[in-house]
Amino acid sequence: MTDVYFVQNIDNSRLIPVRDPRREREQCVLAVCIALLFFCVLGYAWQSFQIVRLGYETEQLRAKANGLQQWNRSLRLEQASLRDPIRIYSLAEQDLGMSTAAPGQVIRMDEPMPSDSGAPVLAEASQSLPVASPGSLWSQSRGQAGQ
Repeated sequence: MTDVYFVQNIDNSRLIPVRDPRREREQCVLAVCIALLFFCVLGYAWQSFQIVRLGYETEQLRAKANGLQQWNRSLRLEQASLRDPIRIYSLAEQDLGMSTAAPGQVIRMDEPMPSDSGAPVLAEASQSLPVASPGSLWSQSRGQAGQ
């Protein structure tokens, strides 16, 4: 027995596809679920990267704080050594040629003087100095400016 086949050309160009609202709704739900999953994965990855970055930044700041604390300790030690009175006296005597003040050489201003009777003391000039009038100073400065 032989089979016979007939070729028939079918033209579907005039057919209009029917919209299936159930299938469209399923596709929209699937697209929303995929987008939601994508944003969840993106948020998780971003959060993980931020945690790693902040961990590195925290360690960097801790190292910087430790360095600053060590520098502060060394500066305080240097300050204490520079404020040492024995060192200051030895530098003053050896390098600057200073000596310890003799008794009566230092006069404290916050204590009253022994000869103080409570009356106000006025300053005196030990020798009289020539006093220039304001006009003579102006003419001298103009004469120097013209030269």
